[in-house]
Amino acid sequence: MALALRALLEDMSVDMSKARVSIYRHHGGRFILVARVSQSQSLKGVGRSEYPDSEGVIGRTWDRGSTCATGLPEARPDWDDFCVREYGMDPTAVRRLKMQSRSLLGMRIESATANQAPVGLLMIESLAPRGVNGANLDGLTSLPSWPLVRLVLQEVVQCLDDGDVVI
Repeated sequence: MALALRALLEDMSVDMSKARVSIYRHHGGRFILVARVSQSQSLKGVGRSEYPDSEGVIGRTWDRGSTCATGLPEARPDWDDFCVREYGMDPTAVRRLKMQSRSLLGMRIESATANQAPVGLLMIESLAPRGVNGANLDGLTSLPSWPLVRLVLQEVVQCLDDGDVVI
């Protein structure tokens, strides 16, 4: 899966030294981290292994199917306040986040089987204010690597258990 995610970031021309891609499985009202890829060792680290499905850019992506957020504040106190105000995140949880993402892109992973609930999320985060943007989101599904990446994500995420994490 890591190779497929790296290919996706390369196709998107995302600066992989300032970005990471994470895959989350949805289970029981929360998202469980199952894979993370980044060129930066510090961005590959795991702060929390699960996130509620009702808050943050993650929650908005789950609800809407896709989301892009750019230009988040640079100063950490402003960034914390913005995340609480704009995305309904818990203030204590925001202060504990390690990566201060300045731009984020999310795509819901639909089930490979018709008429079944979605199975998870693809999230790309960047330290740059426009490291990922609306153009990346608009072009995601037409990338050469997308059909394979989508298929891999659908199959793998559906088969993983809560304890399976690939970092």
